[in-house]
Amino acid sequence: MFQNNKSWEIYVRLLGYTSQYKRVIALSIIGFFVYAQTQWVWAELVKYIIESVDSKKNEAAAVISFAIITIFVLRGVGGFLGNWGLAYISRNVIYELRQSLFSKLMYLSATFLGQTSRGALIAKMTYDVEQVAGAASDACKVIVQEGFIVVGLLVYLFITQWKLTLMFMTVLPVIAIIVKLASKRLQAISKNIQQTVGDVSHHLNESIEQYELIKASAAESHEISTFARLNKFNLQQSLKLSVTQNLNTPIVQTCVSIVLALLVWVALQPSGVTQSGEFVAFLTAVGLLVKPLRQLTQVNAIIQKGIAGANSIFSMLDIQDYDPMYKRSFEGSGDNHVFMHKIEFRDVTFSYAGKTEPVLKKLSFVINKGDKVAFIGRSGSGKSTIVKLLMGFYPIDSGSILIDDVCISLLHIGRLRQQFAWVQQQPLLFNRTLAENISYGHVLDKKYLNKAAKKANILDYITSLPKGFDTVYGGSEGLLSGGQMQRLSIARAFYGDKSIFIWDEATSALDGESESVVVESLDCIPKDKTAIVIAHRLNTIKNMNKIFVMDEGVCVDSGSFENLSQHSLMFKELMG
Repeated sequence: MFQNNKSWEIYVRLLGYTSQYKRVIALSIIGFFVYAQTQWVWAELVKYIIESVDSKKNEAAAVISFAIITIFVLRGVGGFLGNWGLAYISRNVIYELRQSLFSKLMYLSATFLGQTSRGALIAKMTYDVEQVAGAASDACKVIVQEGFIVVGLLVYLFITQWKLTLMFMTVLPVIAIIVKLASKRLQAISKNIQQTVGDVSHHLNESIEQYELIKASAAESHEISTFARLNKFNLQQSLKLSVTQNLNTPIVQTCVSIVLALLVWVALQPSGVTQSGEFVAFLTAVGLLVKPLRQLTQVNAIIQKGIAGANSIFSMLDIQDYDPMYKRSFEGSGDNHVFMHKIEFRDVTFSYAGKTEPVLKKLSFVINKGDKVAFIGRSGSGKSTIVKLLMGFYPIDSGSILIDDVCISLLHIGRLRQQFAWVQQQPLLFNRTLAENISYGHVLDKKYLNKAAKKANILDYITSLPKGFDTVYGGSEGLLSGGQMQRLSIARAFYGDKSIFIWDEATSALDGESESVVVESLDCIPKDKTAIVIAHRLNTIKNMNKIFVMDEGVCVDSGSFENLSQHSLMFKELMG
């Protein structure tokens, strides 16, 4: 069953997630024990029934009828307690594993998230977790329930030599009604579950695709709490489904037992049919051993699938590749510094993981508070990398990045990133209301929404919508144009009290009209705030105080627009 010590260790670790449910486990075991005892008791009852029929004991009819009903009721109750208990545990284990994985995901490094397949991450949260549930519940159910049955029947065989093989099943119209009603409820709940799974997957996909925005907004905790709400609703719907499934069988069995009781009552009447009790009971007991023995031999496949899934999940939970900038924040030692004077890159060299050629090579520059600066250069010259390093997405190879002469590695990264307003080339929007998109990473305060939307030249359009700021974006291509989505991103930048505004190729994918609107938004940045623009279009950079010209990871020139237009060959070439 366990091919090596590692497999055993993984399974033990997996079972560790169930340790907090000791009472539910005990209740489940009791339920399965009660269910298993009804098997050999039923065999003994068959023997008594046969003997009563042979001896024409009419007075035994009432006792037997009551015993049959009692056995099936106990079997139903025991089966429900056992199955529901394991379902409760397994669904909670799934909930905890998903929540742990998502929380881990939010704080993993940008390097890891950038290099890991999105599909593989989603598979861990969905398929792998479900496989683990099979090992944590289905396998345990087979081992405990069928194990009790086998032991009980074997003991019964050794003592009495009787086995139960005869099972009476009767189909009644009332059973059809019960099944129909149960099917309707199951269908409705299943539909809800499909919706919740879709919501969970959608939120997960957004969070993975837009991890840079989440990190830039220091909104990891917000995303975790939102995911917890969706995940919790999925848990509740799944438990409803489990209750309906596990109640359906005992109700049907109880109805069948009543019919069987009536049949036995008739059989024990003077005109009833008689049989050899010893022979029938023996065959019955032997027949009852077949199913549990078969399931016990098949349980290994379930466990192996669960171990494979658990290994995949635990391998991710054990990853120590945290966002390096969060180390001090986790330890509570990060400095809650507020940008006051200047930003400095001092001999910074950086290369992406797996790349030998540095993207930035001993780069140095200073940006003072209130400056409006631009970085221009060919694609791949390192312009956008500067922004990502400033916000601490990646650790540098050498040199220092300082804010007010304090190395950013010593700062509380969450507080640092909350000071940035970052507008990217590709607008990043969530499947939420426009108000939630604008206020992302901050407490929603409607009095600031109009101000931010007005600065971004998107207020008139939002107020023209039937639901205004409460309109859900939802990724609809018809709701917002590319320019409008970018303006919504700019409105997010203006929401709250930011110190450093970053326009990272914000106009490169826009037409001329949309570009002019975005450029006008730069004029709305307060004079005491700092603006950093990554661009290559003339209209975007002509009003900047200072322009840095980048080429192959090095700043080859810098100065005002007028100065560079006259003296810099590289600048003239880039401007066409």
